[in-house]
Amino acid sequence: MATTMYFIGTDHHRDEPDQLFPWFYRELDPGLEGKKKFIYDGPGSKPMTRKNFFNVLSAKPAKIPVVGVGTSLGVGWEGNVAAAINDLRANANVQTNERINLIGHSRGAVTCNMVAHAIKKNFPQFRVRIFAIDPVPGGERDFASNIGDFETIPSNVYEYVQILMENHDAPLFGVLGPNRLKFEAPGRTSYRTLAMPGKHGSCVKCKFQEYPESQISCALISDWLVDGGVDCGYRLNASMISELYAIIFRKKKHDKNDLPSGKAWGLLGTAFVFGIPAGVVGGLISGSPTFGAALMTAPIMTLISSYWKNDRSADVPNSQRGEPFYINKHHKTALLLTPAWQAFVAALDSRYCQAHVDDALYGVYKQLPNTFDALRLLCEGSAGNARSPWVKPKR
Repeated sequence: MATTMYFIGTDHHRDEPDQLFPWFYRELDPGLEGKKKFIYDGPGSKPMTRKNFFNVLSAKPAKIPVVGVGTSLGVGWEGNVAAAINDLRANANVQTNERINLIGHSRGAVTCNMVAHAIKKNFPQFRVRIFAIDPVPGGERDFASNIGDFETIPSNVYEYVQILMENHDAPLFGVLGPNRLKFEAPGRTSYRTLAMPGKHGSCVKCKFQEYPESQISCALISDWLVDGGVDCGYRLNASMISELYAIIFRKKKHDKNDLPSGKAWGLLGTAFVFGIPAGVVGGLISGSPTFGAALMTAPIMTLISSYWKNDRSADVPNSQRGEPFYINKHHKTALLLTPAWQAFVAALDSRYCQAHVDDALYGVYKQLPNTFDALRLLCEGSAGNARSPWVKPKR
């Protein structure tokens, strides 16, 4: 059986009731806790000691907390890498080509890349897979380390999958997507990416009624783990997935989030929102004006990086972006697998009479009600918000 490791995003931890990873870890992953499955809190989720800031491997850490450093600069990720390697050393079968599944969100997703580098150095025989949800490093220096390059997927990773969110425009939230990713072995590593409407955290919530994107990501993670040797048992068929995307479609129309976000705020806004408060608080808590000044200027310094721009329209590719109805390729594939949608598309593409189209539309109405409502919304919008003639199709 494979080993699975979950890396929570910045400022979040395993005890939060609304976070997807802790819920998935407890309720769905059948692995033995502390043996075959592990979970790690995100940077900034707990007060960081000077041990975390200056030397994560120090034997005598200072006891003075440095609050907020993990949130602003990502401090704490190295401790998670060290803990993951120690957990593997203590529990994995080092004599085999064991499969290691790494799942992460935000800086936790970037941490997965660093763990993969560390695994390659310590356990070169292990085969690694990564499922990354909206990997955001913060800045190019946040993950500077001799462990490896955070933008490079090492050759021991044979599968890398990521979900990228389209509508998060906060500064310094540039995503580590296909425009920045590099692969040591591009011919060996399978790479797939999926664009998803929503904000940075929309795919990692366990309140599925409020966040249908999260229910889809939950099912994708489950399917991915099944392929990696972990039978989670959480499955959604094509009709269920299509209906969830239809709800997302309606949310997009309601929120007017049809297009991905462009560039984020400029220099002054970034420096004010992040640098000045971080510098003042950091200086007061640490008792070090130098440390406070470093925090204050860090966001300005990171503006030399492309990550501050956070241009999601350029950094999050979506082959269906110009389509009026399909959210992404996953939505299109799922819908085309449902018998009701197949019949509807065939009726539209054929030279059948209107009665055949009406029959097919009625099938969509009965079998895919959310999809029918979304399609009706699309038609009403294209007709200038005129009342649709098929509010409830007749058979």
